[in-house]
Amino acid sequence: MNWLFKKNERSDSTKGVHPNFRLRHESGLYYQNRDVGFPPRIALKIGFKFDDPHLLDDCPFIAKFGFNRGEGPKYFGLAYGDADEEQMLLEWSQKFEYVRLMKPVTNMGNETDDTKTIEVRG
Repeated sequence: MNWLFKKNERSDSTKGVHPNFRLRHESGLYYQNRDVGFPPRIALKIGFKFDDPHLLDDCPFIAKFGFNRGEGPKYFGLAYGDADEEQMLLEWSQKFEYVRLMKPVTNMGNETDDTKTIEVRG
């Protein structure tokens, strides 16, 4: 089962990180900005890394973030969109130093054998 459809709970543990991303995934690895109780229209996603949580302000997409355990920026995130939102996703992602576009993905946000990863920035 995908992260979009697993049980989420409100958490105050991200208060200091970003107030709009307070839905904690049951795995404890991610925080989401919205709970999705139905299959959304998802055809692509962007992966991004960042240090400044304010870059998530006014995120218009279904998105999640977690703490980066590797080198580089403190956080990583994923934002999801439908095929007709690709340009909007790319424009929104311009504020991040490291961005990867992945398409197509399943409506659950999973990559497939047909998924291509495009380095946009970083």
